Amino acid sequence: METMIKFTVCGASVRAWNASARKFMRLALVFRLQKFMALSSQRSVVSAINNSLFAFLVLAVGTARADDGLTIALVDPAWNGKTIPTDQVCKKFGGDQAKSPALKVEGIPTDADELVLSFNDESYSPMDKGGHGVIRVQLNKVNTIQIQPIPGETDTLPAGISVVARHRGTGWSGTGGAYLPPCSGGRGNTYSIDVSAIKNGSDGSNTTLTRGKIVMGRY
Repeated sequence: METMIKFTVCGASVRAWNASARKFMRLALVFRLQKFMALSSQRSVVSAINNSLFAFLVLAVGTARADDGLTIALVDPAWNGKTIPTDQVCKKFGGDQAKSPALKVEGIPTDADELVLSFNDESYSPMDKGGHGVIRVQLNKVNTIQIQPIPGETDTLPAGISVVARHRGTGWSGTGGAYLPPCSGGRGNTYSIDVSAIKNGSDGSNTTLTRGKIVMGRY
């Protein structure tokens, strides 16, 4: 008398009525188990890859935050970070007494000796990366500082502030000086300030401890 066997493996119902069928069914079960184990292995590999990618992203974000540690704010409400005030452009376009925006900088390492400010026109590469002037602000073991406005198109600067590199727009603006205010003539260029906290070495070397950036606006 034949005996029917019924059981379930990996979600599959299996029935066998005789010895031949049971032999065939054993082979089928071995195949399904191997397939299931292979699939599980693939899922483990995918999971491991996903975990590695997640760890990489966490490290990447952490590094970005470490490299961009200064908190910088525009102090004067006239500077909204979107549009350059109409009277704060270069003399060529009507800005007779233009100055840079006053800034509040926080998160400065107390062992930093100075802040270096680079004024940029990000939309015009010859005037990007400090093309509108680079200046130095002396520090005295402070964590926060408010930097007063820098007069445009002159080498006369407030106490404690000195020139690292004069602006590169003399041929266009017709003027010299440490800082050149936005001078695109209203083309919609984006202007920004890069700020770096610097520690000076006794051998004349310098080390960037941390940095930050703020957008002045568009003109």
